Amino acid sequence: MKLSPRLEAVASLVPVGRAAADIGTDHGYLPVFLVNKNICPYVIAGDKSEKPLEKARELVKTLKMEEKILIRLGDGLEVIKEREKVSVIIIAGMGGKTICSILEKEFSRLSGIEVLILQPMVDIPLVRRWIGENGFKITDEKLAREGSQFYEIIAAEPGVQEPLDEVLLELGPKILGKKDPL
Repeated sequence: MKLSPRLEAVASLVPVGRAAADIGTDHGYLPVFLVNKNICPYVIAGDKSEKPLEKARELVKTLKMEEKILIRLGDGLEVIKEREKVSVIIIAGMGGKTICSILEKEFSRLSGIEVLILQPMVDIPLVRRWIGENGFKITDEKLAREGSQFYEIIAAEPGVQEPLDEVLLELGPKILGKKDPL
């Protein structure tokens, strides 16, 4: 399965061998890719809307991946059950305020999470600020381009974030450091 450049960049930040939860999975393309490429042993694919989950269920069933991709209807991180071994949370394709709200609402579920992969469509500085103020640090960032649209993808781990000034909040400390041609 071929992903869009945006989702390909998201997938490239997922560490190999770790179970993940894709929050707001939509049609389930990312979880299928992650399992199919042996990046993740299993993925929880969650969405709060039944309609996209129906498409995800069909795709997963067609590919016979029901044991490795768990489709769940629910709001945000509540699709991750207690004691479930998930070390990567992916939230992509939502606004920055929505991403921060999802993380804050179920903050206790972030205990034990090794990596957050966040791809806000807008309000990106807000997400970078949230990361630093909530016990995480930015470890990597990527740019992706689809047509005339650019996307920023942020990876964060538990830790202490060095303070970011307004320029770094806006442009991204790792993106600036890489001097990415995009």
